[in-house]
Amino acid sequence: RIDRIELDDEGVRVVDYKTTRHSPATQQEARESLQLGFYALAVGADEDLRQLGEPIAAEFWYPLHESKRSLTTRSLDLANLPEIGQRLIQLGADIASEKWEPVAGDWCDRCDFATSCPIQAQGGDQFI
Repeated sequence: RIDRIELDDEGVRVVDYKTTRHSPATQQEARESLQLGFYALAVGADEDLRQLGEPIAAEFWYPLHESKRSLTTRSLDLANLPEIGQRLIQLGADIASEKWEPVAGDWCDRCDFATSCPIQAQGGDQFI
């Protein structure tokens, strides 16, 4: 679910609040985020929202992250939307075919499923 949609003269800004106490996503992770990309694509596909304007931004906001200057944010690079759209289509096909290939990455330290992930030391196959 999209947490917030802001409207201004330029268009629609999508905001997802992140209340984690962990470090924010990296700039690179946000630029390529499937979650933010999905939200931006959904706004662009919604007939009612399209009348309000095109998506001009999709951002993670970290209100609990300690910052000396202002609210910590991370932004999607909208130029990545075509690739993100194709990745989402492929992921949907993989889910439908029950293709579950775990991929390790920097995000693993923030994952809630490490104890059941077969590529993690503490994980393992939970479904037989």
